[in-house]
Formats: sequence, C-alpha cells, structure tokens
Amino acid sequence: MANRELHIEQLLGKKVFDSEGKHAGRIEEVIAEHHGDEWVVQEYWIGRNALLHRFSARDVVRSLLGFFGAKENAGYKVPWDKLDLTHPKRLRLHCPCHELEKLSGEDDEAGQKRRGKRKQKK
Repeated sequence: MANRELHIEQLLGKKVFDSEGKHAGRIEEVIAEHHGDEWVVQEYWIGRNALLHRFSARDVVRSLLGFFGAKENAGYKVPWDKLDLTHPKRLRLHCPCHELEKLSGEDDEAGQKRRGKRKQKK
C-alpha cells in the first residue's frame, strides 16, 4: 500500500460513524506523541465532550446543560487503529461506539497539563 499523507486539519470536525452505521461524533482532538522527527497519532477524541475539552469549557458547559436538564453526551477515545481513514469524507470506526473508552474528567486534567507543557516550550 502506498504511503498517503493526510493533514489533521482535514479531519477536525469530520463526522465519524461506527461499524453499525451510527453517528459516533465528530473528531475534535488528535492525540499524538513526538518520536524522533515525527509525530505519531495515538488516538482521536470524538464527541461533544471532546469539543468541550478542546475549549477547556467542559465543567462550565456541563453545569449549564445540567441546569436545563440536558443529558451529557460522552465523548470517546478512539485508538489510532480503530479509525478507517481510507475514505476521509466518510470516516468509519472498526467497532461499535459502546466498545470505545469514554472521555472522563481525568482526560480533561491530562489535556490541560499537556497544553501547559506546549505553552512552556514556545
């Protein structure tokens, strides 16, 4: 198979469907680690909680939604190998949503620490 390049900005905000055809959410965050000269994707975060995490507003918005009686829609962590990128306009998971790990408050804290480290490096 030929090595194909796909830019992250082309993925952000794209709808993702699970293996059963259900809408799983949109890609809101891409988690990668630096290895030598490359960045290697570890996982994708999808769903509303991933979006709220990205804007560091999860707790505030969750409180407001709870006040109005809205149910929280959990986001998911998608391991790099569970997302089929062969058709970027129609992203599909290799599994149903219920098999994915849900995002948690601990993920928010880890993301904030990661953002802090990035800011310090600049």
